[in-house]
Amino acid sequence: MKQKKEGKVWLVGAGPSDAELLTLKAKRVLEQAEVVVYDRLVGESILLMMPEAAEKIDAGKRSGNHTMPQEQMNELLLKKAQEGKCVVRLKGGDPFLFGRGGEELELLAKYNIPFEVVPGVTSAISVPAYNGIPVTHRDYASSVHIITGHKKKDEPLNLDFATLAKLEGTLVFLMGVSALIDICQGLCTGGKAKETPAALLSRGTTAKQKRIVSTLEKLPEEVKKNPLETPAIIVVGEVCGLAEDFNWYEKLTLFGKKIIVTRPRERSRVLAERLRSLGAEVLELPTIEIHPNERLADESIAVDECAATEKDMQQNTVNTEIQNGINKTDMHTVRKLSQALEDNYQYVIFTSPSGVNCFFDQLKKEKIDIRRFAGAKIAALGAGTAKELQLHGVFADLVPEVYDAAHLGICIGEACADGNHILIPRVRNGSQELIREIQKRKKVTIADLPIYDTIEKEQKWVNVPKLVEEGCMVVFTSASTVRGFVKNVPDTDLSHVQGICIGKQTAQEAKKAGISCVTAKSATVEDLVQTILNCSSQSDGK
Repeated sequence: MKQKKEGKVWLVGAGPSDAELLTLKAKRVLEQAEVVVYDRLVGESILLMMPEAAEKIDAGKRSGNHTMPQEQMNELLLKKAQEGKCVVRLKGGDPFLFGRGGEELELLAKYNIPFEVVPGVTSAISVPAYNGIPVTHRDYASSVHIITGHKKKDEPLNLDFATLAKLEGTLVFLMGVSALIDICQGLCTGGKAKETPAALLSRGTTAKQKRIVSTLEKLPEEVKKNPLETPAIIVVGEVCGLAEDFNWYEKLTLFGKKIIVTRPRERSRVLAERLRSLGAEVLELPTIEIHPNERLADESIAVDECAATEKDMQQNTVNTEIQNGINKTDMHTVRKLSQALEDNYQYVIFTSPSGVNCFFDQLKKEKIDIRRFAGAKIAALGAGTAKELQLHGVFADLVPEVYDAAHLGICIGEACADGNHILIPRVRNGSQELIREIQKRKKVTIADLPIYDTIEKEQKWVNVPKLVEEGCMVVFTSASTVRGFVKNVPDTDLSHVQGICIGKQTAQEAKKAGISCVTAKSATVEDLVQTILNCSSQSDGK
């Protein structure tokens, strides 16, 4: 008899919002989750890290909806664990600091459900730090006191202000925005000097981070004049006066910019890290998925795919005669991967890192030796594709100076000879510019091998239309990422989205969707970053 799988609950602190403040253990546990129960204060960039296959349950408050009652939450965690699931209870900040984490564990402990606690970076320390406020300082504060400012509706704030006023360290109030007047007046009445520096820190560690620094007496009035968004924290103490000199985060080049990266997550890491290092809030929001064409091993299905590709090309009205250069006979050479590779190719052309990986994965699966291509010249579209080839022990013979399909086609067309056979393992229905430019120059036989598909992906865990309305930059790395993005924002005006495009074909697709866009000089991470920096400077009037 098969033994029932034992469930387990991880109580995980997600930190203040910045994805890079998520601990390594929290990231590891989250990636293994089968069920994720998350709060509204968890940052968008972290929500996008939840596993695709995991059951996702929103336990937080949204407009028009009430927070899941605590008792119901406890029962839910118990139920999912008893089903044998790996459950992550994802909470903003730290789960044991005013997070009711202890209450959520009581029922689990009663029923002997295994659990672990993964501490998180608390906003009580991280948000002041991002605002240039050290909560302790040898010259100003030797202690820090963290206090809940939450009060029940229509009830007074139940705090001992006389005792708090006597404390010489820094006071940090969480969940206290609605009680700001009560806190400031209570401390003053309790004996705290009215001139004591005090600050309200809003949306800390995000692109919307703002603060108001004043005195204990005047802070409520300053906030009334310039209301700030929640979540926000209140800091009281001499250390608040250091914010002007120490506000390092706001001095980063891309501070205040929220940037969406639409390429698949496995390809977005380098770009995302580079943008974050410059101060941007980055959302890795893949709008497409890469699906290897496993059907290449199935002759009957693959033939149908080839026919469909031929039909698609025939429907294209731009230079139809040239685009149909892959004739019916040539196209049927790709009915099966092993058959496609029986030919003696003089050139093999790779147009993307995804194409490289899918191709070599297929070779491995079919037990086809790379030595089959001994003597063939290898061409790569762009430095990223060339680098991916190197990871497989292959060095490109030809990389065009301009990273687009047309220039690659021109280079191949000038380099090859009449009668050459050329293999192009790439996305199904890839750009015909590559083939067109080759066949303008030489009479060659081309096998256009549909090694993978791109599938448009719907994002359910963040409100993409709201992001668009708020204004953001969106990085597009292919025409398919544009189409996938548009699919996520139906009936939304995209005219005020600033698109950053990797190439002209991508830009054409973005403009077709009504997106204002700028095209990078070349298809490299550094040129994408530089284009973003230029756009940011222009929008800021620098």
